[in-house]
Amino acid sequence: MQKEINNIEELLAEVTLLHWYFNLNDTDVEYWENWAAQSTANRALLEEAATVLQTFHFRDMEISEDRINTAWNDLSDKMGEIQTEGKPVKLFSLSRYKRWMMAAAAVLIIVISGLYWFNATSNASNVKTEFGQIKEKVLPDGSSVILNANSTITTGAFHEGKSREVWLKGEAYFKVHKTSAKDRFIVHTNKVDIVVTGTQFNVISRNNTTSVYLKEGSVFLHAENGEEIHMKPGDYVEVINGVIQFKPAKDKSILAWQEKMLVFDNTPLSEVAQKMKDVYGVDVQVDAAIANKAISGVMPNNDLNVLLQSLEASQDFKIERNNNTIKIMSN
Repeated sequence: MQKEINNIEELLAEVTLLHWYFNLNDTDVEYWENWAAQSTANRALLEEAATVLQTFHFRDMEISEDRINTAWNDLSDKMGEIQTEGKPVKLFSLSRYKRWMMAAAAVLIIVISGLYWFNATSNASNVKTEFGQIKEKVLPDGSSVILNANSTITTGAFHEGKSREVWLKGEAYFKVHKTSAKDRFIVHTNKVDIVVTGTQFNVISRNNTTSVYLKEGSVFLHAENGEEIHMKPGDYVEVINGVIQFKPAKDKSILAWQEKMLVFDNTPLSEVAQKMKDVYGVDVQVDAAIANKAISGVMPNNDLNVLLQSLEASQDFKIERNNNTIKIMSN
């Protein structure tokens, strides 16, 4: 039997609505789609609810019981009736109180359940590459993503008319397909949100730093500190400690990994070592005396041993490898 729901507050109070929004449960998805098909009013309410849910970012975070209790107590203090000398003082009408309480409860449910919903979508649509592996994935909206080694991308449920959201750890190149409704496409990293409608760009999210290179189109970056910038083709930015910085960069150097190559242009050896750690999962130790030595050249990136041989042949230092431990030393 279909429920009678008259306003957005009552609809948001339905926990199974999140199953529909994230496409987690076929039964609940079918239920709410059938409910919306009953009338234009129901359809309008369901679309309004989807718009509200879009405003929440479901990130992988731990919410302690103390934080939950504190949040609930704060809400409780602001709702209902205040007891003054044993006599209740009404803050607003009962009908408005009930609607406000349901909406607040729905918001609280969303916040507290963030980890659960995020993990559920992760299990449903998760793509991961191993060390030394590159993989291409076509997303449900027709967009494509190329994942560099040691990277993971998680996609939420894609519904027409709603924002398309993905979560990235590692490095990836996105070719975002523009929808007829111009739905936003959002890439979440640990430091910044990248918002586009249709474009091509490269993102690295590693070692507590995020960098973005825009190949074509237009993107907006939203940092944790609230800073927002608009990027143009050819722009390259790094986000470190929440601060967005524009830096010079070359297209060939940044995108060479897709061709299984590495391009170094006066790159410090310490950065080269970090790149090997990220891509191959090895422990690279560099003598302090040569850590800032600049490396230039184009080198293969499809075999670690060949890469090491190329590095050793290009400079005046020697390299020793013992399983997953690599030492780069001065001669």
